[in-house]
Amino acid sequence: MHAELQKTILIVDNDDDVRLAMAAVLNHDGYHVVEAENGASGVEVAQRVLPDLVLMDIRMPWMNGVEAAERLRADERTRDIPVIAVTGELRTDTAEARRAEGLFDSIIWKPVTATMLMQRVHGTIGGAL
Repeated sequence: MHAELQKTILIVDNDDDVRLAMAAVLNHDGYHVVEAENGASGVEVAQRVLPDLVLMDIRMPWMNGVEAAERLRADERTRDIPVIAVTGELRTDTAEARRAEGLFDSIIWKPVTATMLMQRVHGTIGGAL
């Protein structure tokens, strides 16, 4: 398997444990995973790597996931990359409102299960190769 043929997924989440768990599931399924700890670094990584998919937490320091998604959608290099919100917010209005505006392709609610993660990833970008 050549890395350049693998689909790349960017995980943007300030919780190390969440990133580690999602990366383990995605790596096991054959995806190439890159990570960022907040929205600002997530935008930078996305612009540099041009991943096939972004998994974006909503609540993060330095730049939240909504603002990061807005920046990705405003950049012609990254505007067509699917972005899935991954959130544990108790209020659904913010994430749902932004999804309706076209920022997020879908939403995964925390706690994330491996099954839900893989169903949503496969449904959005297909298999790892």
